[in-house]
Amino acid sequence: ISNIELYKCSIPAEYGGRISSVLDVSTREGNNKEIVASMNLGVQASRAHVEGPISDKTTFIVAGRGTYSDWLLDYLPKEDPFALYEQEYKGGSASFYDMSLGITHKFNGRNMLQVNGYWSADEFKFTKQNRFRYNNTSASVKWKNNFSERQVLEVNAGFGKYGYSTMDKSYEYKSYIMSYYIKEAFAKAKLKTIMDENHTLVYGADVVNYWVQPGKHLPYLKGSNVIPRKLPMENAVEGALFASDVWNVSEQLSIDYGMRFSMFASNKFYCAPELRLSGRYMINDRVSAKVGFNSMRQYIHMLSNTVAISPTDVWKLSDKDIKPQKGWQLAAGVYASLFDNKIDASFETYYKRMGNYLDYKSGAVLVMNGDIAKDVVTAKGRAYGAELMLKKPQGKLNGWFSYTYSRTQLKEDGTRGV
Repeated sequence: ISNIELYKCSIPAEYGGRISSVLDVSTREGNNKEIVASMNLGVQASRAHVEGPISDKTTFIVAGRGTYSDWLLDYLPKEDPFALYEQEYKGGSASFYDMSLGITHKFNGRNMLQVNGYWSADEFKFTKQNRFRYNNTSASVKWKNNFSERQVLEVNAGFGKYGYSTMDKSYEYKSYIMSYYIKEAFAKAKLKTIMDENHTLVYGADVVNYWVQPGKHLPYLKGSNVIPRKLPMENAVEGALFASDVWNVSEQLSIDYGMRFSMFASNKFYCAPELRLSGRYMINDRVSAKVGFNSMRQYIHMLSNTVAISPTDVWKLSDKDIKPQKGWQLAAGVYASLFDNKIDASFETYYKRMGNYLDYKSGAVLVMNGDIAKDVVTAKGRAYGAELMLKKPQGKLNGWFSYTYSRTQLKEDGTRGV
């Protein structure tokens, strides 16, 4: 990873599809001079990476992590004194591993192509009869073209998939395996143009195609009497056009304003504009203030189950029965460098409104539900809070202190998700 940027107070118009904050993670290029490797070995987990040049214009970086912590389960008691039945923990296991790959090719001083891939898997079972698995897969390609010192084009495309499965073979006649997945394919084109010293334009378009498999429930052992069941696939397309301008009004004041027009099509079409506005004012060389307003739309809902230990979170696409989530947020902050720039201090506060938030009804069917709209209620809500942070980034002793107060309130209307 080369850079991580978190947008909380103001979200640029190029980002959308969610009513939360944005975490922008950039991957780095491999070493272009020599082969470099590292390895870290531990009693529970290890990691390693290799990077270097393939040619004068091409570099690579590959990394992997893994755990082998199963031996810890051997030290757990065979009988759980707090359970009503015996637990054979010695038959359990827990593992995690992931791999990432990046290849960067620079055609010349103005054109660059970057390919990235990632794959991970988690598995755990506390007994021989039950198993839980998670997996993530993603791949992307990015082309960056510097037309001139004032104009840059970035084109991204790729796909991602997340899924989980649960298996139970406690009794052969009702043994089963249940699985779920969500995947997407996306493309985005963004053009950045520096008009002059006072205006920088960012504009473009993006599109995402969603596929959601709400669940498959299949027999596991040969003697299982479980009737195979597969819920129909959900599919939808989300797209957006965006444009924004960073206007340097003066040496003290800059304003970032823009609009994102989002669209969504499943068995019903939705569209809406999303406004983005933020400003920053330099009070003096050490103190600045910032304020921002965002309106946002989210066309995919996540429904979480906190009762069962198994992974049963599901994602539901907006449709004729489920409206998109919507919200707006107003935030402000003050930032200062204290004691000759030795301490960075910040104070931020926010207020947020949300609508069409989904939650399960009491007694709702949580898994393999072919008609979730009947088992959810909509809610509206608000969230507000403040955060104080003091950070010492340099010197022999460095670190940070922060205090956060936040509160979220939701009010259900008791009706279906329409």
